[in-house]
Amino acid sequence: MASLSYLLTAAALTSSLASADILIGRVTDTLGNPVPQTNLDVFDAATGNELTLTGDFTAPDGSFALVVPAGTYDVVALPPVPPTTTLVGQQVDNVVVAGTLNLGTIVLEPGVVLTGRALRPGGTPAVGADLEGRNLTTNRSVVLSVVKTDTNGFFSTTAPAGPFRLSIDPGIDLPLAAPTLLELDLGATTALGNIQLAAGHYLTVTALRPNGTPVVNADLDVLDSVTGVKLLTSNDNTNAAGVASFVVPTGTFDLEVCAPTAMRLVPQLLPGVVVNGPTNAGTVTVPSGAHLFGSVRNAAGSLVPDIDIDLFLPGTNTKVLTCDDDTNLAGQYRTTVPFGTFDVLFEDVRSDCPESVLVSNVTISADTNLDANMTGPGLGCRYCMPGIANSAGRAALMDASGSASVAQNNVTLIARDLPPLVFGFFLLSRNQGNVAQPGTSAGILCLSGSVGRYNRPNQIGQSGTAGIISIPIDLTQTPTPVGFISILPGETWNFQAWYRDNTAGGNSNFTTGLTIAFQ
Repeated sequence: MASLSYLLTAAALTSSLASADILIGRVTDTLGNPVPQTNLDVFDAATGNELTLTGDFTAPDGSFALVVPAGTYDVVALPPVPPTTTLVGQQVDNVVVAGTLNLGTIVLEPGVVLTGRALRPGGTPAVGADLEGRNLTTNRSVVLSVVKTDTNGFFSTTAPAGPFRLSIDPGIDLPLAAPTLLELDLGATTALGNIQLAAGHYLTVTALRPNGTPVVNADLDVLDSVTGVKLLTSNDNTNAAGVASFVVPTGTFDLEVCAPTAMRLVPQLLPGVVVNGPTNAGTVTVPSGAHLFGSVRNAAGSLVPDIDIDLFLPGTNTKVLTCDDDTNLAGQYRTTVPFGTFDVLFEDVRSDCPESVLVSNVTISADTNLDANMTGPGLGCRYCMPGIANSAGRAALMDASGSASVAQNNVTLIARDLPPLVFGFFLLSRNQGNVAQPGTSAGILCLSGSVGRYNRPNQIGQSGTAGIISIPIDLTQTPTPVGFISILPGETWNFQAWYRDNTAGGNSNFTTGLTIAFQ
């Protein structure tokens, strides 16, 4: 039987049904059990403003009924906090309400409890610090059951098991502290204890067009100049005067200036900004460019989300800075690029068997439509995943492009997500392996048996600022410890890259492995 409070709410709704717009549905766990007392928050999809609602909790049977104005909304279901449940919240985007809309069942996945206490410099609690989460397996935002620290800096929330990123933004209370990112691998209840936030400093940047007018609402991204790791920053968009002022830790940083795509202004890089106190990085001039846009489909003709689009100077590994350069959920992309001629790489970097398409010598003189078709599984499949994070804060990946046909003899080995400006070379073997921290390395050697090395002078590469090393290989000159041999059709070979990298665990690292079955 429904609760009395829910019946009263339903009765109150009944009198206004003729003119009201109603959002109804039910919240359950993965076993179909109702989740009572789940809080339903509704946000305007265009503005992000939250609606003020009454009776916005689920009933004992998990059902809800919300009176909202007609419109398009993002709906967030927040289950009761631990220890009542350890379920992870869920968000449903772009819900169009006109009349009565049944959302159906919102299913909340099981999670684990994550606790900690955020402290400012000097050990004072970071009160009301904003918390955000991201599932690193899906690269999707996570709805946390608790989104702020309490009056003692504590938090206790739920998060999905597995690789997870927690963002802590302490705001601008004194003493000033820098926002912090924590990368975690959650398998059970995790107590982080005291989290000491680094001292923060204001960094100020001004963005102007060539005619001196301000660039409004440009987004500033901050990357560590040594590792290339992107920092967490907040309130980092330019104001009406083209000025952004936000908090960062002590360090040397590269700043990326990304104007709104609609403005057709080319992203700019301001390298090597040293911050050890309040810092004004000066003025960045942002020139005009053009839109590169289109859609990406797979071999079945379906539109593909999360495809990364990168531009390179023709015939090189010199990457051109772009912003907002992934396909959206509808498989569409639109990014601003400079005028000129470029090689455009479309790549599914999240798959173990990655696909990529390179379109060479694309000339941009105006807005340009460039569609891509991913023709099928890429060359080889990764193994030895997920790899060991390097000094850039990410695991380097092993890829290849070309053809598995021995007769075509067209294979290029690619190591990506390396720290910038490090040296490395490629290895290969018929046998896979899994040897942790061989010698003085922090990584995992994913090969065994007879291991060959592409380490002649013209084969040792440097990762450059893009963190990529690539070399074409000759399948008739395959290095082994006993000399050069030819790879034959029907053989399977495994590839990996070693690279120099100084971390707490050693002075080098390895990419993941890649296995290729040759034909």
